[in-house]
Amino acid sequence: MRLIYLALGWVCGIVLAASNPAPPAAQSVFWLALCAMAVPVVWLLRDWLPWPALALLALTLGGFRFSLAPTGNDLLPFNNLGGVSIEGVAGAAPVLNDQGMRLRVRVDTLVSQGARRSVTGDVLVLARPDREIQPGDRVRATGLLQGPGTRDDFSWSEHLARSGVFSIMREASLERLAPAEAASLQSALHSLNRRVARLISWHLPAPESALLRGIVLGDESGLAPDLRQAFSDTGAAHVIAISGFNMIVLSGAVTAMLRRSSLARGKSAAIAVAVMALYTLFVGASAPVLRAALMSSLLVFAGAMRRRVFAPASLSLAVLLMSLENPTVLWDVGFQLSVFATLGIMLLAAPLGSRLERILPALLPAGPARRAGDLLLEPLVVSLAAWIATLPLILRYFSRLSLVALPVNLLIVPAQAPLLILGLLASATALVAPLPAQFLFWLDLLPLTWTTEIVQAAARLPHAAMDLRVDPRHVSLFYLSLVAAMLLRAARSPLLQRLGRLAVKQAGGGLTLLLAAGLLLLLVMARLSRPDGMLHLWLLDVGHGNAVLLQGPSGEHILIDVGHAPSRLLTALGERMPFHDRRLEVLALTVPDPQAEDALQSLLQRHEVGLLLHNGHRELPSILRDGAEEIVVPRAGHTLRFGQGLALEVLHPAAPPPPEQRRFNSSALVFRVRYGDVSFLLPASLDREGQLQLLAEGVSPAATVLQLPLHGAARSLEADFLRAARAQLAMVHVDPEDPRNRRGDPDPDVLALLGDTPLLRSDRNGALHFWSDGERLWRDVLPAERAAG
Repeated sequence: MRLIYLALGWVCGIVLAASNPAPPAAQSVFWLALCAMAVPVVWLLRDWLPWPALALLALTLGGFRFSLAPTGNDLLPFNNLGGVSIEGVAGAAPVLNDQGMRLRVRVDTLVSQGARRSVTGDVLVLARPDREIQPGDRVRATGLLQGPGTRDDFSWSEHLARSGVFSIMREASLERLAPAEAASLQSALHSLNRRVARLISWHLPAPESALLRGIVLGDESGLAPDLRQAFSDTGAAHVIAISGFNMIVLSGAVTAMLRRSSLARGKSAAIAVAVMALYTLFVGASAPVLRAALMSSLLVFAGAMRRRVFAPASLSLAVLLMSLENPTVLWDVGFQLSVFATLGIMLLAAPLGSRLERILPALLPAGPARRAGDLLLEPLVVSLAAWIATLPLILRYFSRLSLVALPVNLLIVPAQAPLLILGLLASATALVAPLPAQFLFWLDLLPLTWTTEIVQAAARLPHAAMDLRVDPRHVSLFYLSLVAAMLLRAARSPLLQRLGRLAVKQAGGGLTLLLAAGLLLLLVMARLSRPDGMLHLWLLDVGHGNAVLLQGPSGEHILIDVGHAPSRLLTALGERMPFHDRRLEVLALTVPDPQAEDALQSLLQRHEVGLLLHNGHRELPSILRDGAEEIVVPRAGHTLRFGQGLALEVLHPAAPPPPEQRRFNSSALVFRVRYGDVSFLLPASLDREGQLQLLAEGVSPAATVLQLPLHGAARSLEADFLRAARAQLAMVHVDPEDPRNRRGDPDPDVLALLGDTPLLRSDRNGALHFWSDGERLWRDVLPAERAAG
């Protein structure tokens, strides 16, 4: 009980000190004086009121510790004073996403206005992705130092200041000066982490590969924004990052296996915690992961220890230690979610479990009820208890309530234990034996697909989530009640039953049956994904960029351009290509685009490329030269022929572009896809000058369907080119929410040129998908259009 009272007093002292606007030096003197006065009071009350006296002393110590928290560093005075260069060491592993890279740099040198200074402090650098940078490398970043500021009512400055970052450098020019001076455990683990990430991307399609990387490695960079939003809207976001729930799944599987060896409860718990510690190091040991591991370890030991107050006392000790190292962590949303999720599991799991145990026999016969309870009960109870305990916090900070969270979690939580264990086993096997690993990855594809399909289906339901704001005072009252319940439980209630038994006990025959069923499902999925004898064309959703996927009637896959968003590209391909097919017969790049290199690198980590087509305007980057089996610079008149009469015709350019030409779009590759009587004209990046050149060369661009060039931007379409195309239908992919769509494409003047030609646009008609048997042409119809029809 003493630890609980110490923690409560300590936290109250930090909160009181934070509400005092006095300068840090004055605060330190004030709280130090209070500490000195509290010592004799504690001595006098030691026999009558020992616990409140300890809480009072802890309160003064907590206030004093907060007064010592740093409020700046050597770099803070250089914010918003013009461009500077900083040099230092890359800290944790860089975080990559579609927008770029975030890298924390421990700065030791700053160059401003030609003067070189020695400084200390950390800077968060935002730059273009650079996969070569490793933790410990020495780097230089050039740009403007700024205060992080506030974004969407969220104080980015306060969030970063809690970890000692007071400056941010956006759109920085970043270069690697030297590799790490010496090999370190952190760099070795980061290299292993990246290798496993590549293996997962190679063996599994997106979005399932991105989901597994998030669950196993804590790498969420591959998740497309719409999929990430779907998990958020359905209350399932806890499964896509390494959280306490994932740690409990891992420790539960380990303890379940050790239980068969008749090890003592305490030894099993110690081994499970050791496994979590190794896993934490492997995934980078970031602050959120460390919190998840620590809180999960408390739950594991709570189930192994026999002392009644172990669980709440150990949670109190964890809060003390983390806030002693950094008192501002109390305001970190992730910290609050971890603490109260753990507290909720401690308090609510046992009563929820006992009630569900009584409900199952009423719904099922005795045998199935017992087996269903063994399989589903504990993960559901853990998830439900954590969700109830953190729901007020989620409403407080995100003002959004998922109306489908409970049914979605009931459906996906049972799949998470096999998903995680199979993913870890397959990843470890892939390091030494790729062929057996592929089978394990395909088995893991079943729970991965189940999870993504359930979440995406639920997110599409009307009113799956709603905006809901709550009074912060009500949230505080709820958690005060929860803390009071913890005190009562520590004083009077029996020990919480052991948590973490999440792995399912399977008999040998049952496991064999499960593997056989999984293999059968994989065979069915492979059969359903076979070619259907049709030509399919998709305008892929890659933001405001171009990416066209063709699937030939014999199963060939042709990709024209890749856009700029790696996660969106891989997710779109993964949803349309068979899960076992990693080959693109043709990859065509219509214009050189340096901003597409990250998307290309991600693509080549997953897919094989047979033939690469490009217009020859620039030398290809090494990743493409090494990644394609054959490279061709085609000219007008070149035709690629595939099975069942499918042809890919090159209409432009007729000659190599001159080296001094700077208008890349004038010499962009233009393709016409022809299948029987149906054809598609794809001048994705061709500008008006290039369109006039094509006509002047005597090339006829006639086609059934015309893709508007350059997303229908202003002055992007030549009237003579449109007339020569004689298209029966026009299509365009636009993303009005993408920052790259600065001018609001498509342009009204361009749309006016179309006259009576029907136009399908992705922002109004949804994702554009056409298919044809060579005589007739069909397209996907939205539910609203079906209802109107």
